[in-house]
Amino acid sequence: MTQSEFLRTMVQAGRRGFLDDSPDGGSSDATPRGDALEDRVQSMVDEGDAVSWDELVAQLAGDFEDRIDTAVQSLADDGVIRFDPRRGGYVSQADE
Repeated sequence: MTQSEFLRTMVQAGRRGFLDDSPDGGSSDATPRGDALEDRVQSMVDEGDAVSWDELVAQLAGDFEDRIDTAVQSLADDGVIRFDPRRGGYVSQADE
């Protein structure tokens, strides 16, 4: 994972934490296992004869990268972060 990929991951995780409207921070389902990731894995397995680990990772990572890219672009458009080539990654604009 490159430094920019790591940063994108952390930004998305932070946004997810801020956007969580549920009071307990978790699922309101009766089953604590009602995780969206588990649902997606189950869906992929249901669609195929057999799904390899690499196929699962490739599909889920690709979708996650798209979400990260959208989050980073949104933050850059809002002037919250920017890419600094000298530092080799994204930096906060709050300090500027």
